[in-house]
Amino acid sequence: MNTYDKILCDMADKMFIQKIENNILKNFISTMIYHHEASNLICENIKKYTQNIDIKSIADDIIKTQNEEILNIKKLDANKFLDSIIDIDEYMINYREIITTMIFKMYHSPKYENIDLDFIEEIIPHYEGFIFMCENLLKYNIDSNDVCFIKNIINIYEEKLNKLNTIKETLK
Repeated sequence: MNTYDKILCDMADKMFIQKIENNILKNFISTMIYHHEASNLICENIKKYTQNIDIKSIADDIIKTQNEEILNIKKLDANKFLDSIIDIDEYMINYREIITTMIFKMYHSPKYENIDLDFIEEIIPHYEGFIFMCENLLKYNIDSNDVCFIKNIINIYEEKLNKLNTIKETLK
């Protein structure tokens, strides 16, 4: 098993086998930490092999951003609300569908004879999954400050996703 596949399997294991809390935001926080840590490992891995300075810069930016977001996500006020079992079940059904799709797309991303392009193809569904998980969270009862924070993250990641798609096209 190559390093990328191992990172992906470890992330999937952690994200699927999490303890389900009676608070949707707590569930989101715990899984996003695994998600971001995996992204950092993927970026550290590409930095070992690429000679492309732009890709190294992208990887460094991702690592920096992910580490900042881990700290900010941990600050979200997850203790304000207890969610209904119906809401938790609905959230988790949507969550599992999102991560299943994300992991499938990451695992089956197109492979080229270009590690830089492979990296971009692998990280795009990772970002898409994160956006979908944030949008899923916004369907439920969370603090208005947290809503603003999550909406801001979505906007930032949509911009990053557009940039990655542009880079992908230039690498092809």
